[in-house]
Amino acid sequence: MDEIIGFCAMGAFLIICALPWVSMLLGAVWLLGALQSKEAERAFRPVILCLAGVVFPFLVFIASSLLVPEWKGACRFGWLDCFHTGKLALTPLVLWACAAFVKYHKGKSEQPIPAWVVLGLFMGTVVSSVCTVVEFLVSGFRGGWMGGVPCYVSVWYAKLALEARWSTGLPLRYYLRALLASIPLWVWGIIWSKATYQGLSNTAPEGCFIVTAASRGHESLVGPFSNIERRGTMRVVNRQLLVFWQFEALWQKQSPKTHQRFRRIYNRVGPLVAQRVRSKFVADAVYLLLKPFEVIVAAMVVRGEK
Repeated sequence: MDEIIGFCAMGAFLIICALPWVSMLLGAVWLLGALQSKEAERAFRPVILCLAGVVFPFLVFIASSLLVPEWKGACRFGWLDCFHTGKLALTPLVLWACAAFVKYHKGKSEQPIPAWVVLGLFMGTVVSSVCTVVEFLVSGFRGGWMGGVPCYVSVWYAKLALEARWSTGLPLRYYLRALLASIPLWVWGIIWSKATYQGLSNTAPEGCFIVTAASRGHESLVGPFSNIERRGTMRVVNRQLLVFWQFEALWQKQSPKTHQRFRRIYNRVGPLVAQRVRSKFVADAVYLLLKPFEVIVAAMVVRGEK
């Protein structure tokens, strides 16, 4: 399982690093197609609905599983802080809700609305509401926009579920059966959360995993190196690693809340990606992919120090 997660993390990292190179091209192609469409508004409305009500919430649901604290000392509520990962056991319910959302908007004029659609919207409301409550208890929505996604999803899906029930008059016993049928998934989610908590380190981790791995490439490319003292230990670093350290220190100083949330994710993803960098040639490739980001953060560091 760790190998699979590691390869997925490496793939995601490569995609993210490639985004600056392809985003403008894709944006230009999309804009050209939109301008050529005579029925742009009619064509884009279902796309926007799908993105806002299905794709974006589902991606956040999956991505937020990486928000688990990096060590046990950072868990204020024990295993409950690890529900970000444990909630992945509820993925079948989330997929059910997404399918119901699409079907409801696609066949809204059709009567009667299928029972599975009404119950799917209801279960989507339940799952997103629970995620909202957990997010509030664990972080008080201090994590930024990602913590607010389940909140707006719960309100939206609750509205649709009420509309669907009013038009169908589905008996309440069907809702109760849906809740009872979902109990095994909730139990699995709790077990998963507790197992995740038990697997956390007892000490706080540190390090710049991916950039450190990238610095292990051929010295003629990733060098030169210099010796600096960091947290009481002498380290051999290249310019790229030093720039990212300086940027992180500036980020932590100016926006500690967003930096803490970033570290929660990075301390889980970073080691998985770094483990895939096993040769000098791979390290060289990662170093070159990080180069545009190095230039950007270096400029931000210079500006922040003025």
